[in-house]
Amino acid sequence: MLEKRREARRADKQETVKVDAKKANRKDRAAQRAAQAPLRKAAKAAERELEKRQTECAKLEEAMADPKFFEGRSDKLTDLQIKLADVKAKQEEEAEEASMESEEALEDAG
Repeated sequence: MLEKRREARRADKQETVKVDAKKANRKDRAAQRAAQAPLRKAAKAAERELEKRQTECAKLEEAMADPKFFEGRSDKLTDLQIKLADVKAKQEEEAEEASMESEEALEDAG
């Protein structure tokens, strides 16, 4: 009878250890998610900004695709071409920078 009680206690201790390990694992995963939340937020913000710039590029290209656009003043055409080039350059620069920052952050987090 004493042996059965000891076995029951051992089983209870093992079960407690398993439950504690699960709790610790959940806490670790929650801490990882919390640490990565700012990274995900920054990535989404960069995505929104990139979409905004892509929309702006599309609007400028659409305006320049109209044949009537070239009938007007040449300074307007030049200004829009410069603006389009600037938007595309910023878009590429920001995309590259965001990509590098994300990679670095993930390396640091992992």
